Amino acid sequence: METKKGGPREGAGAKPLYAEAMKRYQVMLDAATAEKLRALGSWNLSAGIRLAAKKARMKK
Repeated sequence: METKKGGPREGAGAKPLYAEAMKRYQVMLDAATAEKLRALGSWNLSAGIRLAAKKARMKK
């Protein structure tokens, strides 16, 4: 008898947080800038960078 527990199934797993796929980049920041970006992103550096970029785009 086959068990139905475990294994891949449609709709299983965590859903992506963003509609667009993310790509990994390396950046070099001084400590003060990194801390400001972390604070902006609720202590998530990547989120802070995305928010800062979004704000910069909105200023144009």
